[in-house]
Order: sequence, then C-alpha cells, then structure tokens
Amino acid sequence: MNIRLTCFATRLIASAAVVAGGFAGSAQAATTWNLTSSTLSGVSVTAKTTGGTGAGTSTVMNYGSGGLGVVNSAEDASMTGPHATDNYNGVDALVLSFSQAVSLSSMTIGWNGTDDGQYTAYNDSDMSVYAYNSSAAAWSLVGHYNDVGALSGNTQSISSSIYSSSWLISAYKGTTWSSTNDAFKLLSVAGTVLSTPPTGVSEPGSLALLGLGAAGLLAARRKSLAQR
Repeated sequence: MNIRLTCFATRLIASAAVVAGGFAGSAQAATTWNLTSSTLSGVSVTAKTTGGTGAGTSTVMNYGSGGLGVVNSAEDASMTGPHATDNYNGVDALVLSFSQAVSLSSMTIGWNGTDDGQYTAYNDSDMSVYAYNSSAAAWSLVGHYNDVGALSGNTQSISSSIYSSSWLISAYKGTTWSSTNDAFKLLSVAGTVLSTPPTGVSEPGSLALLGLGAAGLLAARRKSLAQR
C-alpha cells in the first residue's frame, strides 16, 4: 500500500511539474530593430532633452545610414552641424517605446564624434542606457559605455536581464568620463522579446494545480491510514 501511494504521489507531482514548467517562463524571440527603416514596426522613437537651454521635448532626425539624431529647442535644424544625439545645450536622449517587453542586448550607431574628427564641439561618443522600471515609476541605469564608435566597431553589447517596454539611449550622463562633447546617431538595437504565455493556462493556474495535487496526495494518505 505504501508502494502504491508512493507511485501515485510521484506521478501526481511529475504531471504537475510538467504543467508548471511549461508556463513558468515565456518564450523569447531574438529581434533586431533597424530604427531608420521606413517600415519600422514594434517600436516607436521619440526624443527628449534634459538640462541646459535645450530642455524639453525634442525632434528625432532620421539620417538614413547615418542614424537617428536629435534637434532640441536650443538648436536649428537648418543650421550646419551634425544634429546628433549629444550633450551640448542639454543631454539628448532617444526614447524607444516597444509594443512588448524587451531586453536589449546590443546597439549600433552610425555617425559619431569619436570617429568623425570634423566638429570640435563633438569629438567623443560616450553613451548611457536606461530601462523604465514601472514598479518604481523611474528610469533605472543599465550602463554607461565609453567611445562606442572607436572601441566597439560601432556596435556595443548591453548586458542586462531587464525586460521593459520603454528604453532610453542618451548621450553620456555620468561622472566617470567627461560629460561634454559626446555625440552619436543611433542605427539599430537588438534584443529579445518577452512573448505572452500560451493562451488557456496561466502561471497562477499551474500553481493552483500544484495545490490541488498536494490536497489529493493528503486525501490519499488519510484514506490509506484509515484502511489499515
């Protein structure tokens, strides 16, 4: 009787574990978003500038193979200049709003101050990346990246386990390196999409099944003791 009870318990727990394991984590799909594409989908890009004379809502500039830049309120798009995402007259940032939660793994820039050498006001390309934390209602720093163009071949890896539908990529805003003269234009980002769990069974449902399994095991145990 104890052997039959043990076998029953093993089968019950094993079947419950299969259901729980199937929905404990959602599937992930690796994706690259070419941000200058005219058919861009799954993400929209806006621009913001903080601090300085250009603070406020800014304009995204699409330079094709050069990448996305920013023109803030202290700048004139018709004037000569790179019109990059920079920290001149405030810190420019590109805000990426995805249709699903995403974990970024890399970003690729086009034109940048480190490699250009033409504009004396923009001769560096340090960058900062943030992800929006909805529970804290705040932006969380993912990392600062130094001389992205020259040191990484224009593609910078991002090490993060964070999934968020809102990401911010800005000219460098920190204290480790110089926080002036940084400029770049963003071409693309890559990462994994956290897809929706399969329809029909949710993770709370699988936890409830485990609870029912434990209740069934307890009832069978009591029955076996009563029959002795």
